[in-house]
Amino acid sequence: MKSEKKKRAKKTMVFLLALMLVWMGLPLQKASAASQVVFHDVPQKAWYAGAVYALVKEGVVSGKSAVSFQPNGLVTRAEFLKMLASVVLTPEEIAEYKELSIFQDVSSNQWFAPYVNWGFQAGIAQGHMEELFAPKGVVTREEAAVFMTRFADAFPLKAVLTEEEEEKLFSDAGSIAPWAEEGVSRCQRSGILSGYEDGSFRPKSETTRKEAAVLLCRLLDLAPMEEDQIPVPPPPSPEEQAREKILQLQKKFPHGAYWNLMGVGSHSGREAWEIVTKTPCNHWMYGSSYCNYYYGKSSVPVIGITESIQCLGFASMLSDQIFGKDAPVRVFYDFDKLRIGDQIRLTNAEHSMVVIEKTGDQITVAEVNADYSTCRISWGRKLTRRELANYGGAFYITRY
Repeated sequence: MKSEKKKRAKKTMVFLLALMLVWMGLPLQKASAASQVVFHDVPQKAWYAGAVYALVKEGVVSGKSAVSFQPNGLVTRAEFLKMLASVVLTPEEIAEYKELSIFQDVSSNQWFAPYVNWGFQAGIAQGHMEELFAPKGVVTREEAAVFMTRFADAFPLKAVLTEEEEEKLFSDAGSIAPWAEEGVSRCQRSGILSGYEDGSFRPKSETTRKEAAVLLCRLLDLAPMEEDQIPVPPPPSPEEQAREKILQLQKKFPHGAYWNLMGVGSHSGREAWEIVTKTPCNHWMYGSSYCNYYYGKSSVPVIGITESIQCLGFASMLSDQIFGKDAPVRVFYDFDKLRIGDQIRLTNAEHSMVVIEKTGDQITVAEVNADYSTCRISWGRKLTRRELANYGGAFYITRY
């Protein structure tokens, strides 16, 4: 009998001790995890760094990976709603909105479903059309203004729009959609959104992740983290440097433009490879007469010479801009070893591309002349390992 009592007493002590350890340990582990977040792409002195880390500490935003915030990345409509939902709901509470069926382009098996459904039911967001929400569309400045004002109205204990500034008439006020005028005005008078130095508001401009972080800090009246509390990131890795250069190149060679010399009378001090136009080539009529060209040694493994045009010229040019003209050139065949900035050469299809993102068995590429006719610039086509194999063979070129 005494033995049984001792066993029960021992079990009780073990349970209480375990409970005490859990009670004491969990907050310490959580605080430790939060303090260890260091984004390699957020400089300590960046104008947005304090806002980013303040929101991370509050659980409102997170990185794209453990070490990358991607501050220049664009925020989708669904992602913006996720940030707002994280202010007022726990993960368990937001999960209750998953199974609702409101929009045709938002199904319950998609990660953003509960956030979009919550946003609609809370009166924060509406669809682009009656039955469509466009969750993957990038949130514009005027949309962000409307989302934030509706959030403040729905949750006044979390966000208050206090009028602090006189109303400003933007030079492009006529471009602000009627449904967004009030939201833009309230955000401007509250000091959350301001215009640009030229007096414009640019309502259709897309919102970056760093801009969203600053806006949300202002909306929530959350003080940015002090500079001496912001971690100093380590020097960027070669891949992080490549990714940053790719973002710059996307602006210089925009998606949908044409890498050719159609209608160009003078280079205006630029080299030929720097020129883009709005006019497609017509290879069936003019051959390669108007195609752009480039001299780069990464084309040598493909055609044996440095001069190349169309897709190969564009890939070779991007490679030099990312890594430098003197970077070594090495050929390999292992898909698993592909990295940001590497070139892909489809042998049978005779087409070249540059990897701008890689996740598991899927890559995202930049390319020119995918239609073999127009020299159109394209950023963002996604291909799987299997799809590459279906082209009938490929090899890869790296400059790392």
